[in-house]
This record gives sequence, structure tokens and C-alpha cells, in this order.
Amino acid sequence: MGNDIVCLDSYSDVPSIVRIGVDDGEARRTPISEAWFPYAIESDGQSVFLLEGNPEDGESVLHGGSPDALDRTWSRPITSFAGWDGVEAADSRVRRTRPCHPRR
Repeated sequence: MGNDIVCLDSYSDVPSIVRIGVDDGEARRTPISEAWFPYAIESDGQSVFLLEGNPEDGESVLHGGSPDALDRTWSRPITSFAGWDGVEAADSRVRRTRPCHPRR
């Protein structure tokens, strides 16, 4: 997002979205709701999209918006069926419906 690399740290004591500044290397952590089990993250340059739930049960939810307020923005149930062995962030993509213009 903008000049940040956005990644997911779902295995720490406090699961978080981590933004790392490209220019200064500063890491900023935004905790994720304890009720969520996130397994994929993507960004279109303006918003973050986080997929959480259980893909084996087909019970996943896609959340989108600002990483600072992801639990207070929009969410949509997603039907997905995959074994945990096949779930990788590289396989989870968000299709852009509008051009991406990173902030400078």
C-alpha cells in the first residue's frame, strides 16, 4: 500500500497485519481480531484484503479496507474449498476492478 510492503503475521502471539516502509524500513503492526483465523492477504495499493476462516469447511470471510480499521469496514462470506496443504497466499488473488494509483 503506497510505499509499504504489506504482509501477514498470523503465527505470532498477536496475529497482525505488518506494513514495512520501503523508504525507511520501519515496521508497523496492526493486530487482527482474535476471533479471526487469517490465511491470505493481498492489496490493490489502496486497500488491504484479508481472507480468514477455514477453507476446508468452505467457511471463509473476505475483509477489505484500511489495515488500521479492517474489522470496521466491509466483509463478505466466501465459498472456498481447499485443503490446508494447498492454501498459500500466492494462490489467493484479488482482481482489480479499477486502476491502482499508489500514494507517493
